Amino acid sequence: MKTIKQIADELGVDKQKVYRFIKRNHISEAHHDAVMMYYDEVAETLIASHFCGNDHISEAHHDVHQTASNDVVVDAVIKILQQELEAKNQQIADLAVELSREREHSREISNKLAALTENAQTLHLGTIQQQMLPTAADSQPSRHENSPETESPPQPGAWGIFSRIFGRKQA
Repeated sequence: MKTIKQIADELGVDKQKVYRFIKRNHISEAHHDAVMMYYDEVAETLIASHFCGNDHISEAHHDVHQTASNDVVVDAVIKILQQELEAKNQQIADLAVELSREREHSREISNKLAALTENAQTLHLGTIQQQMLPTAADSQPSRHENSPETESPPQPGAWGIFSRIFGRKQA
């Protein structure tokens, strides 16, 4: 493994050119410590081929590198989408349970409403039947209010208080 400076010195190229090539082509270091980055032989060959004119090797390495990077991104996206899909499936299951409860509640309300409607119709039918039946007052001939038959006889004790006050005796 070699550093950027070591690779640049072997190729006789400026260290900054090697660094820019590495960044532009997304070449990863094989190892790094607090200060230095080390590149393996594959990276060194790619860098050397670029600066020595072997672009077809450079393109092949770039494609392999790009494919590996894309695979990592695709795997991460797939994992995220799977987690989101699991969350959505759980939400759908929760909503299905809630919908089932609401349907059961709706059936109960509908049954209660049907029973109340039946009771109301029965009560209304009973009222209509009562109105159609002749009553005792309807079967007797009508009397006028002023006729002597309609006047009620005086109650025996109705004048009792007045007779005591005025000295009259009850008849």
